[in-house]
Amino acid sequence: MLWLVLPLLLLILGAMIFAARSRHQESTEVSESRSANLLPDNVELRKCVDALSEESFGTMDLGTPAPFQNENVTYIISQRKKAIPLLVNALKDGDCVKVGYAAYCLMLMKASEGSTIARQKLAELHTSDDISYKRYFAMNCLEDYLALK
Repeated sequence: MLWLVLPLLLLILGAMIFAARSRHQESTEVSESRSANLLPDNVELRKCVDALSEESFGTMDLGTPAPFQNENVTYIISQRKKAIPLLVNALKDGDCVKVGYAAYCLMLMKASEGSTIARQKLAELHTSDDISYKRYFAMNCLEDYLALK
């Protein structure tokens, strides 16, 4: 009886090892593809920066949402030199969530390149009639970023 079950167990074990190797190889290929394209206009990086407008918020502090460092933000920060021009450009965007997360990323990178645009955007938001929590989110992130200077 054991001689019937043993080959079946070996076959199942082999299939499990093969599946694990395939998954590991796929994840390695994805991470290599992220680091392979080092051009400043990296399409994936641009998509990640554009996706900042769809990010959710972290905890609320007295009614104002806070940013949090998720996978997208971590990837953008890891691409520092290529990401800074895209993030500075994102500060000019009309989407307050994107502006807030761009300022948050620049703050975490301690990058001073966007400080002039951040000041202009903050002044623009201060004079806005919009009373949404998204506006306050962007203003708080811009103020935190500018506090580093």
